[in-house]
Amino acid sequence: MRSGEIELRRERDLGAIIGDSFTILFANLGSLAAIVFPAVVTGLSLSLLAIAVEDEVLVTVILLVSVVIQFIVFEIVRSAGVVYLDGLDRRDAIPSAESLDRAQQRLGIISGAAFRSALIVTGFTVTIVGIPWAVMRIVRWAFLGQVIMLEQKQGEEVLASSAELVKGYWWPTAGRLLVTGLVVGVPTFIISGVASAALPQVIAAFVDAGLVFVTVPYGIISTTLMYFDLKTRKARHDSINPA
Repeated sequence: MRSGEIELRRERDLGAIIGDSFTILFANLGSLAAIVFPAVVTGLSLSLLAIAVEDEVLVTVILLVSVVIQFIVFEIVRSAGVVYLDGLDRRDAIPSAESLDRAQQRLGIISGAAFRSALIVTGFTVTIVGIPWAVMRIVRWAFLGQVIMLEQKQGEEVLASSAELVKGYWWPTAGRLLVTGLVVGVPTFIISGVASAALPQVIAAFVDAGLVFVTVPYGIISTTLMYFDLKTRKARHDSINPA
């Protein structure tokens, strides 16, 4: 599949989502790597800084700060990836740098929705008994980047629109998110674990950074394909069963 032949806006089963995600990834690896590069550099720099510092308190502070910084950077990167994929689908290729610029222009909306959802999910999780509700919301809010960048939603509309999209398809969506996550998560966990055990910390940090060039673009692609699958299914359902 060449980049100009990609069709995102259609229904796909789980196998097609996984297969097409890898096809799109490898057909556009250079451009997607450029989009992910800021996240890789940020994560690697903070990891190396934590390795270099010997004071445990300072290391803890660095780790806490890095969590916040990486959270914001990764949300920008994911949103930029959605913009890039949408351009491919519309046969209007958008350069990686412009994709990142468009995501940064909506930084306030992106970070606001991401932090709001993260705080709610964390609040449920820390109670232990609220974990099922946390999982429910993770699935409902899996498409925040797509809603913000493709539907131009903002504020409370972002979380509500993603939840509405998943409504009636929660279990299939949860299963797809789990399986697609395991497809790259398991090999990544093994490679990272072997690198941490067999290599010096610095080299292992570079290995982990390299893995991001595959895992993050794959995640962006697979969730975007799920998003368009749900949009297409709902549109077909509405046309068959008009209100």
